Amino acid sequence: MEETNEEPTNGLKTYSVRPLFQEGLERRGPVLARVLARFSVDLRKMLKKESMEYDQRGLMDWGYAPDFHEDTIELNLDLKKKSVRRSFLVIWYDQGPGRLAYIPEASLTFEFRRGDSLPIRAVEALTEEFRRRSQLEESIPWAGPTNTRIHSWTSTIEINVDVNVPPKERPDHDIFSILGMEEDMSGDMELENVGHCLSELYPEGLNRTFGRDREVIRLLNLIQFGSNRPVVIIGQTLSGKTALVHEVAWRLADMRRKGSRESERLWLISPQRLISGMSYVGQWESRLMAILKESRRRRHILYFDDLPGLFSAGQTADSGLSVADVMRHSMERRDIRVVGEISPEAWRKLRERDRRFADLFEVIHLDPTNEEDTVSIIIGVQRELEFRNSCEFNPHAVPMIMRLLKQYASDAAFPGKAVRFMDQLALKNRGREIGVSEILEHFSSQTGLDLEMLDMRIALERSVVEKRLGGMIAGQEKAVQAMVDTVLMVKARLNDPSRPVASMLFLGPTGVGKTESAKALARVLFQNEDRLIRFDMNEFLDPGSAQRMVGTPFRDEGLLSRKVRQQPFSVILFDEIEKAAPEIFDLLLAVLGEGRLTDSMGRTVSFANTVVIMTSNLGVKQAHSRVGYGSDGAEEIELSYLSSARQFFKPEFFNRLDFVIPFRSLSMVESERVARIHLNQLSQRFGIQERRCLVTFQHGAMELLVRRGFHPQYGGRALKRVIEKDLAGSLSRQLAIHPANQPLHLLVDADSQNFIIHSQPLSYAGENLEVRRFVERQKIHGVASWGQWIVGNCRDHLQSLAPKDLRLAHESSPEQVDYLMILEQSHKVGEGLNAMLEYLDLDSANEARPVLLPNLTCPP
Repeated sequence: MEETNEEPTNGLKTYSVRPLFQEGLERRGPVLARVLARFSVDLRKMLKKESMEYDQRGLMDWGYAPDFHEDTIELNLDLKKKSVRRSFLVIWYDQGPGRLAYIPEASLTFEFRRGDSLPIRAVEALTEEFRRRSQLEESIPWAGPTNTRIHSWTSTIEINVDVNVPPKERPDHDIFSILGMEEDMSGDMELENVGHCLSELYPEGLNRTFGRDREVIRLLNLIQFGSNRPVVIIGQTLSGKTALVHEVAWRLADMRRKGSRESERLWLISPQRLISGMSYVGQWESRLMAILKESRRRRHILYFDDLPGLFSAGQTADSGLSVADVMRHSMERRDIRVVGEISPEAWRKLRERDRRFADLFEVIHLDPTNEEDTVSIIIGVQRELEFRNSCEFNPHAVPMIMRLLKQYASDAAFPGKAVRFMDQLALKNRGREIGVSEILEHFSSQTGLDLEMLDMRIALERSVVEKRLGGMIAGQEKAVQAMVDTVLMVKARLNDPSRPVASMLFLGPTGVGKTESAKALARVLFQNEDRLIRFDMNEFLDPGSAQRMVGTPFRDEGLLSRKVRQQPFSVILFDEIEKAAPEIFDLLLAVLGEGRLTDSMGRTVSFANTVVIMTSNLGVKQAHSRVGYGSDGAEEIELSYLSSARQFFKPEFFNRLDFVIPFRSLSMVESERVARIHLNQLSQRFGIQERRCLVTFQHGAMELLVRRGFHPQYGGRALKRVIEKDLAGSLSRQLAIHPANQPLHLLVDADSQNFIIHSQPLSYAGENLEVRRFVERQKIHGVASWGQWIVGNCRDHLQSLAPKDLRLAHESSPEQVDYLMILEQSHKVGEGLNAMLEYLDLDSANEARPVLLPNLTCPP
């Protein structure tokens, strides 16, 4: 065994356990007791497998254990370009006339004669081994940094290997061997293959539970003194079902260690693993029957953490036989002991499906802990995690964790969700203090929520959110305002935890930005467009579409339930919702009203942290056939959209929507904004960014793009087609004629009909002061020019606001005084910008000189 401390100052340790004279088996981890427990399980499985082989020379090799001596020797190694001073554990023993020595840390064996100095021979052997590995360019951990402290020692563990059936030789042409089949399956070996023995993890490998003594004692009594009636533990996700079983396994193993119980064991088995690797008809049934026979003989306890999975495992298109069907007879006769866990929703589904099977079980209900008990449990877990990971939770950590999980993790129960979150935090921050910042960063990385949304210490103004969304969406102010309200609701944590954060219906013609708005909201909330889950409802027209969403007992889980379970913090988009099958709307009623959905396996999926957006073209044809396109009649068009939506959707569905937003057709000016957004996205594509190209769009190119791409009926889609077909195509041809590693400046211009692209190769200028000055001057020049344009527009606007009758200063009204002061300041700003531009227009080779600007003052 080894104890490695890479940073002695913070006490972080890693333990490694491996056999002394064998290789190929090793376990590592931060807790020695848990590493030993898992190593014992691995070793017992391997020895059991070797014992069942006809050729048992492998098992004999594992039995090699000569009488040996061990010494810890401080060695000085003069290696290539460095010296290493380190203690090594050296094992040595007599071998014939000589002696053999073994250094476990280096996996090195060498000879030395009686009378030789062991330290000197060890240095020679290690130096030679270092040279050999260096030539082969192999890693050499024991020659690493000297600040890594390694302490090695030997110990013994006791392993019980049950050999029930003697190994036997098979004929060379055994038909079962040819087909890859087992003539007689060993229940003991099959349990090892598909199960996980929790009893072998005693003591430190098992999770202990707190505050559940009543439930623990009841389950223990049912297992020990009951009539072998199956037991089911019913509780919400992370309410502590698995921890309860671990506690019972710990107590049973403790009784066995003290000699008060027989050698029964508790095995965790996944239903799907029972059928994995089974390639022919009847094979998995033979495996299961062998396991049941062995469990009956040895009084093992079979623990299924996925009880509904017993009904789906084994079923195929040709056979409806499941694992539950095969086990039913043994469970009815009480031949085997079974423990299962299940959620309340899945238990209701199971009872509806097979009442007779459900009635076989003795039920233990496990309710979530109250707040007082939860805090008590978390404090106990906190102390254990601090000791195990050499970390420290500051006083504000636990309250922050409780608040976050209570608000955002409504689909799981306390105390499990807090314990799991703290365990992840402790592992991530080993050796450090854990405060509010670490908690928020970890929660943000888990959920995808922007840190700005989570940290209440960071203010978020409405204008900032409006600017972000407005930069991605053109011409749809109502949609922007609705999404701003949603973002601020998330920030303030005022959304109803029993419903989605918001549900929106976007109405309007194609190409006006409905889908782009959903993408923009995903980027603002989660900083990632990948958080958008999109369903095209043209694919869900037929009867049975709802089953595709939630799954069936005989197929994979549903598309919607699976994606939301994997990504509970997301924006869900249902495109062209009016085309969906009627049963889809019934399914969405539960989502919009209760914020949850139960899939075919009875598992509940929470939508409490999602934003549901639906798009529709309802009313578009009717509205525009009456009033035509354009800005005229815009209000009448929007009312037509809303009226059509009210007529189409059922009242109970329509009334569950938080926002119903009509999108209007884009004008020429708004099309130009959309074009700029698309061009910015084009310049960020991988082919341009990878080559480090700079793309500049001239005004003429923008005019041609808008003129050719503007279409009042198809909106932004027509514009996007022009960009993809004409502009992106021209850029790709220009990129293709240059080497892939050549950065370029691409200047996009246009004549009256076509885009014209000029390419200029770029080279790395290095740290050149003149280049830096030139770049800075260009930036300042652009800002100053933009400022001049703004000042000019302001003056024009001021002229329209000029008072009709300007009087002397002592007779002027307050409005006239304000007007004159603003006019004076605009002149001063303009003069300052002119002076700045004149300075920048000087010869770039001249030395920098101070700029004399007019004295600018601000009115009180």
